[in-house]
Amino acid sequence: QIVSLLEIGQWCQLGSTLYSQCHVEGIYMQGYAVDSSDPYNKWKFTPLYIDASMPIENGPVTSVLAEAFQAWLTSQTKKTGSNAYPYSDSGADVNGTLESVHLTNCLCSLMNHLRERGHDVLAICISLKLTPPMKSSESACSTSGTHGYQQILNILFKIIGGKKPDIPFAVSLLTLLHKKEALKALNELIKRFGVEYTKLLSVATAGKDFCTLNGLREVGEQFSVMHKRSSWGKRLSEFSISYKEAFKNAKAVGKVLSDLLAHPECPFSLVYEYCEDFDLDITEARILYLRTTLHSWSPEPPSEEVRPGALVQVEPPRQIFSKCQAIIDEISNQSHLQEMLIGELDGLSSYNYELLKLIMEQLILLEVNEQRRQHLSRGLEVIDFLRVYPRYSPPGDLEIDEWVRSHPQSLCPPKISNYRLPFHNFFRRSKSMIKIVEAELNVSTIDIWLKACQTLKLNADQLCIFASQNTVTATLEQESNGNNKHSSEENAWQVCSGNNSLLENIKNVVGKIKHNELATACANWVVNRLPPGFDKVKAAENCMILAEEWKENCTDSKAAEAYERMNSRYTQLAVEHALHKYGLAEPKYIALTRTPIDLIFALYQHPSLDSLATLSTHSMPDINSCVSDICSVAGFRQVAIQLDLLEKWLPPPESGEALNTDETVTDFKIAFDPVSTSESDSHNDASLSRVIYLLRCCPQNEAVSYLLNRALCKDASVSAAHCLRALRCLLAIADEKTIQKCCGKAVTSIRTFLQTITYVSRLETLGHATNFQQFNNLDKHALVEGLWRSQRHNPQALTLVTDLCRDYKVMTTSLWGAVLTQLTNFLKLGQVDILTLERILLQIKSLSHLWVVPALTTAWTTIINYPFLKASCPISESSLSACVHSIDLLLRHCPVVVLTAPLLKHCTNLDLPVLALAIASADQVESHDIRAMAEKIPQSKLLYRYDKLKQMFSFPRHVEDVIECLKERV
Repeated sequence: QIVSLLEIGQWCQLGSTLYSQCHVEGIYMQGYAVDSSDPYNKWKFTPLYIDASMPIENGPVTSVLAEAFQAWLTSQTKKTGSNAYPYSDSGADVNGTLESVHLTNCLCSLMNHLRERGHDVLAICISLKLTPPMKSSESACSTSGTHGYQQILNILFKIIGGKKPDIPFAVSLLTLLHKKEALKALNELIKRFGVEYTKLLSVATAGKDFCTLNGLREVGEQFSVMHKRSSWGKRLSEFSISYKEAFKNAKAVGKVLSDLLAHPECPFSLVYEYCEDFDLDITEARILYLRTTLHSWSPEPPSEEVRPGALVQVEPPRQIFSKCQAIIDEISNQSHLQEMLIGELDGLSSYNYELLKLIMEQLILLEVNEQRRQHLSRGLEVIDFLRVYPRYSPPGDLEIDEWVRSHPQSLCPPKISNYRLPFHNFFRRSKSMIKIVEAELNVSTIDIWLKACQTLKLNADQLCIFASQNTVTATLEQESNGNNKHSSEENAWQVCSGNNSLLENIKNVVGKIKHNELATACANWVVNRLPPGFDKVKAAENCMILAEEWKENCTDSKAAEAYERMNSRYTQLAVEHALHKYGLAEPKYIALTRTPIDLIFALYQHPSLDSLATLSTHSMPDINSCVSDICSVAGFRQVAIQLDLLEKWLPPPESGEALNTDETVTDFKIAFDPVSTSESDSHNDASLSRVIYLLRCCPQNEAVSYLLNRALCKDASVSAAHCLRALRCLLAIADEKTIQKCCGKAVTSIRTFLQTITYVSRLETLGHATNFQQFNNLDKHALVEGLWRSQRHNPQALTLVTDLCRDYKVMTTSLWGAVLTQLTNFLKLGQVDILTLERILLQIKSLSHLWVVPALTTAWTTIINYPFLKASCPISESSLSACVHSIDLLLRHCPVVVLTAPLLKHCTNLDLPVLALAIASADQVESHDIRAMAEKIPQSKLLYRYDKLKQMFSFPRHVEDVIECLKERV
C-alpha cells in the first residue's frame, strides 16, 4: 500500500508542479502572493537558471493527470506483484500503468506544449522521470536521441547566453549526453557565439568542468586555452582592440600585442600579464611599447591659418616624454635599446622635432664612441635651429617624393611640413638638402642661415648667391603677374626706381660673399635678370664696383677682363638710361650708346635744336642735362666738348646755304619770352640755333664774353657772317643789362651794328665784298639800283632789295613795281616761297603810296588765288587750311581791291559754299545777297561746314548773322 501511495503521490506532485505554471485567476490582485517557500526563489549565492516561460493551459495538464489516475487505478486491480512505478526496479511492473495509449499521447502533447511555452527545463525533467517506461513503449514520445540532444542544446544556449550563466546546471545537462554529443554541443555553442567573448568564456568554463568530470585531459587543456583567449578577448574589447585573429590563430598574438601597446590608455601592467599568459619576451614587449609610444604622437599645426614665414608653436608632449622615460628605465638590455633608438631616429617623421630630440638625447647617453657622440650632438644643434626657424616655402617635389618613398601608406607629407623643414635631410646631409635650403633663402632669411651655416655645414657664399637669386626671381615674377593686363609696358624702360629697397638688400647680401669672383658673378646674374631701367643701371654699377675690387685683389687677367666688360656694360646702360630719362631714346641714338662721344655730337644735332622757335618750348627735350649725365658716366669734360662744337658751328657754313639771308634786324626777335616765336622761325639757321642752345647751357657771363670777342673781332679773317652769327647769339641769350655790363655799349648801338653787319653779310653772300665802314658810307639808292641791275634774276637779291628799300626809305614806285612783278613771276615758277612774298606784302601794306602800283594788286591777287589753284576736290585738310588762310588775308590784310569772281568759282569747284559766303561779303565791286546764297545751300551741309570753318577763322559779322538766323529757323 505504501508503494501505491508513493506512486499516486508522485503523480500528484507532478500535477501540483504543472498547475503552478498554469494561468492563475487574480494574479494581479493585491491579495495574491506567490508561494515563497521555494528556496530557489531567494537563492542569490550563485547564478540560478530559471526558464523565462509563459503560463501553460490547464487542459493538457488535466488530461494527463486524469489519464494517469485512470491508468493507476487500472494497474492496481491487475497488479500481482508488490513493486510499482515510479520506484519499481522492474519495468514489467509499470508497463501496466502506462499501457494506456491515451496517457502516452497526452504526455507527448503536454511536453510539446511545455516547450512551446518555454518550459524546457520542466519538460526535460518530466522526460527524465518517465524515461524507463517511455523507452519500453514503441509508441511513446521519445525524449532521447536526436530530439534529446537538440532540447539540451537549446537549453544550453539559453543558459550560456544569459546575463548570469548557470555553469553547474550547464555541466549537469552535458552529463545527460554521451561524451561525443556533449563535446559536439560545446562546439556548436562556440560556433554560434562567434567572438562574443563573455559567452565563450562561459562555454570554456563549462567545457573545462565537463572534461574534469569525465577525465578528458587533452580536451580540457584546449578548453583552458580557449578560456584564456576568451578572457583576453573580453579584456581587450574594453580597449576596442580586435582579438578575432589571435583567438583563431596563435601566431597573431604578437600583432595583438602591438595593438595593445598602441592604445593610449593601456597600462603596462596589462601588457605584462599578456606577455606572461602567452609566453612573450617582456623585453621585446618593452621595446615594442617604446616604439609604439614614439609613433603615437605627431605634431599638428594650429587650426587657424598661419601666414608663410610665421613660427608655429607646438605644445611639447610632456606625457609622452614621461611615458617614454619610464619605459626606457625598465629596459635592461642597453644594446638592444640603442639599436632600436637608432632605427627610430631614421624611421620617425622628419618633422617630429620633439621626439627626435628625445631619441638623440638618449642615444648620446648610450653612445660610447666619441665621434658618434659628436655627430649626435650636432644633430641636437640642428634640431634647436629648425625648431625656431619659420619655414617660408612649401615642400618641393623632391621632398614630397622622398616622403612618399619612405612612407608608402601616405600620399603626401603631413600638414606640419608646411611650417617645418625635414630634419633628416640636414642631419644626414642628403643631396636634396641644398634644394630645400635654396627654396628658403631670400634677403629676409639669409642672416638666419648664415648664423647656422657652420652647424649645418653649408657654404656661406653659396647661400648668399641663392638668396640674391631667389629674391630677384620672386620680385620679378610678382611684377610680371601684376603687369599681365599691361603687357605692352612690361619691357618698357623704367626711368624711376621700382625696387630701391630690393637693390639695397641685394647689394648688402652680395657684399657678404667673400670670394670676389663669385660676388661679381652673382651681381652679374642680377643685372641680367632685371628689366631695363634705373634699377638695372644701379645693379650694373654695383657689379662694376665688385669687379673693380676683384681686379685690385687679384693679378689674374681674368679679373681685368671682367672689369672691362662690367665697366663697358655699365657705361652703355647708364648712357641709355640718360636717353630714356630725357625722352631721347630714339633708335638712332640708342645705337650710339657704345660710343658716348659720337652720341653727344648726335644729340647736339637733335632736330629740336634746328629752329629757334623750339628752343624755349616746354616740349623740347633737355638735351644738355642728358649730355651732362652721359659725360658724368663716361668721364668726359662737357665744357671741352661744348667749346669744340661752338668752334665748329658758330662760323657760317662755307656754302652759305644754311644762312637765313631773308631775315633782317627789323623782324629778328630776341627769345626773352619762352613761348614767343617768329613766323620765320622755320627758316632759321640750324647750326646757329644749336649754338644758341649750347651757349644757354653755359654760365651766362662766360657765354656773353665769348660772343662779344667773336662779334667785335676786327680780324680780317673773321667774316661778317661770323660776326653776325655771334651777335645774333648774343642778343638771343642775354638781356640788355648783361650786354651793357659786359661790353660797355648801349643795346641800341649793338642793334645798329647788328643791322649793318647783317646787310654786309648778305652782300657777301651775293658776292659784293664790303665791310662795316664801307656799307655805312654807301648810297643806298645806288646800292639798290646796282643790285637790280646785276642780280634781278636772283630771288635772294630781290628780297635783299626789298629789305634795303624798306629800312632805308627807298620808295621809288617804279622800282617797287618791277621788284614785285619779278617776285610774282618767281612765285609762279616756284623759285620763291609764297611765305616770302606774303611777308614782303604784309611789310609794305602800310605804304599807301604803293597801293596804286599795279604790280601790288597783281601780287595780292596771286597769293590769294594761289592755294585755290593748287587744291583739288575733294579738298584735303592742308589745302583747306591754306585756302582759309588766303581768305583771311583778303578780309583782314589786303589793302587793294581783288576780284572775287574767280575765288567764288574756285569755291564752287572745290565745294566750299560757306567759304564763298565770306568771299562774297568782302566783294567791293559787286554786291551779293548773302541770305539768298545761304538758302540755296542744304541746311545740314551749311551748318556742318560753318561749325568746322568757324574754328579756323572769324567769319564776317554779316555772314554770321545770316547763318545764326538759319539755325534758329531750323
